Amino acid sequence: MRKEWIFLILMGCIISIVILFHLSKYSTTIQHHWRAHIPRRTNTAMASNMSIANNLQPQAPHNIDFIQRNKELIDKISKNSRHNIPRNNKLIDKISKTLISNITRNKELIDKISKTSRHNIPRNNKLIDKISNTLISNITRNKELIDKISKTLISNITRNNEFIYKISKTSIRNITRNNKLIDKISKTLIHNIMGNNELIDKLIKTSRRNIPRNDERDITNNQLPMTYNDSRVKISQQRNSLPPELVEVKARAQMIANNKVVVAITMVNMGYLSLTYSWLCNTVNMNVHDNVLIVATDRRTYEKLQQDWPNVASVLYPLNEDQGSNLNYNALNYVKYMLNRSNLLLALLGFNIPLLLFEVDAVWFASPFPLIHSLSYYDLVGAKIATTEQMAGGFLFMQPTRDTLNVFTTVSNELQIYLDRYKFYKGDRQLPYEINEQTLLNGNLKYENGRPRLNYKILDLSIVADGQWYKKRGKQSIPLVLNNNWIIGKEAKIKRAKKFHHWFIDDNNNCDWEEVQNIMKLGKNFH
Repeated sequence: MRKEWIFLILMGCIISIVILFHLSKYSTTIQHHWRAHIPRRTNTAMASNMSIANNLQPQAPHNIDFIQRNKELIDKISKNSRHNIPRNNKLIDKISKTLISNITRNKELIDKISKTSRHNIPRNNKLIDKISNTLISNITRNKELIDKISKTLISNITRNNEFIYKISKTSIRNITRNNKLIDKISKTLIHNIMGNNELIDKLIKTSRRNIPRNDERDITNNQLPMTYNDSRVKISQQRNSLPPELVEVKARAQMIANNKVVVAITMVNMGYLSLTYSWLCNTVNMNVHDNVLIVATDRRTYEKLQQDWPNVASVLYPLNEDQGSNLNYNALNYVKYMLNRSNLLLALLGFNIPLLLFEVDAVWFASPFPLIHSLSYYDLVGAKIATTEQMAGGFLFMQPTRDTLNVFTTVSNELQIYLDRYKFYKGDRQLPYEINEQTLLNGNLKYENGRPRLNYKILDLSIVADGQWYKKRGKQSIPLVLNNNWIIGKEAKIKRAKKFHHWFIDDNNNCDWEEVQNIMKLGKNFH
């Protein structure tokens, strides 16, 4: 709108200037015409009249009068013309002044419009700033509203998470209650089974009184103790003989135990052969190999041990193929493997053989046997789990007492019942609950009233440490035995052992004597 006004004003100024120019030109023309042309015409008329007067001299009186009249008329016309010229000049001046006045007014109007426009520009700028501030304020308000909505959503999500967590806790609590109920039922069933077994034992003893003594077989003649229940072999009351593979294990264990020492036993397969070799090199100068019995669960591992370490007792105890070298923690085949190990230990305890169960992924800084012999008045001695007050299953000293047998029988039976629930699983499938011989052992160390079921001791972490030691190495002393656990996978175990100089073989499975000597120096404080 402002531009249109300025354009109209400029056009008016241009038109006014053009009109003024033409008027001034016209004024000049009129002046020249009246000042030059009219007098010339008068003189011509006078000359003409004089000529006529001369030609009409006979009529002189009449002509003179006519000439006189003409002269008066001419004078009158001249006077009128001369009188009109100032008037025209005044009119021209008036028109010029009017034009100039209009131009001045237009100029003032233009200035006024310009000033108004200039005045409006700050107003418009202020208005624009006000609009911008309003927009910014609205954006800020919208942002605050969005933040408020986001916080509300996050709060609702948090509440939902808390609700889900609460539901999960309730579900877990219910599952735990159900498990406890199942365990209670299982214990009741086991108790009834034990009661039936005692009744059967009583009947058998009564029957034996009526049988000639030369028909009775002693336990040393391969008679299986009544507490033994091998998961691989169904034992009938009529046939109570040992399976062939257990006969060899029993014979080698008794050979070691006859020297009045504890049998250090471990179970290995081909997947753990390199870890077994590293442990053998680790302990080669500790005078412990005479106490060791390595149980190989596959023929290839057994033959390698016989070839490379013939002076260390090893025996073949074959298991099913699904319990081979590739065992993942808490998978079905892993728990089956642990069950077979528990049953083997239970059988050897039934033959009155004291046992020290150990793992080959451990590091021994010194021989633990002096400590073990000093704790022989306990039924059970075990390592401690770093994060709890419970007993770990990787280092256990077991005396063949009735209480020990009863506890391990319960553990074996409960583990078998648990596995029977998932017998339709494939071997490498993970089980839904983390239940194994270690968890069941800790659940059976005490009665429901809190009274211990047997005389047991949990060793301090400064004596037998677990894999948490590697994370707190600078804050803890060197233990007697260090179990390389709390890490998943064989390769990860080997990598960590090498990092901390706890790997004692080279690439050819030969002993790294420098590392062996270094570990012996660290273990001198325990002698």
